[in-house]
Amino acid sequence: MGVRERNAELRRRSLLEAADRLARQSGWEDLSVEAITRAAGMAKGNFYRYFPSKQALRSALEARRFTDVAEQIPAIALSSDPLTGIAGYMAHLVDLVTSSGADGTRRFLELAAQTGEDAGADAFFSYHRLLEVFVTDRALRKKTPVDDLTAVLDALTLGLLAGWAADPHRDEDGHQVHERLEQMNALVLRHSLKPWIRRK
Repeated sequence: MGVRERNAELRRRSLLEAADRLARQSGWEDLSVEAITRAAGMAKGNFYRYFPSKQALRSALEARRFTDVAEQIPAIALSSDPLTGIAGYMAHLVDLVTSSGADGTRRFLELAAQTGEDAGADAFFSYHRLLEVFVTDRALRKKTPVDDLTAVLDALTLGLLAGWAADPHRDEDGHQVHERLEQMNALVLRHSLKPWIRRK
């Protein structure tokens, strides 16, 4: 990475950190681009060099929460079969999102529903990457329809989160969401993945 790229990354990170700090203090609704750039120590016009909108910055901030989880993907693929690994990964993602409460989960669902480059559920979930690692490690067949399976896993996870966010008080201890997760895994995940698992 050259000096110019390094400086651009530092400015982008500065905007993210300023926005995160301000949003924690006063929420997103009244937070302006001008306030973010002022807190980051740069001119308002610089914001749009790094983010096309405040919503895009917010999506980037939310995606950072999932970076640590996605970094576990190689270890998951090496240490488990596809069904166990993907089910465990999905449970971890559901816990991560629901830990922000019903309002936070609803906000996340709004972000995940966005379209465009670097948007949508898989920008957060990284199922595509996990499936590719299982294919590369030969746990899944070479012709596994990774794009189609990613869409299924994204939809399963979003469905679980939406169901929980609609009535979280019925499931304050998290048991019901995990029971539904296990049912989904037994019914849909096994059915979707089974044809593509390589026999040892």
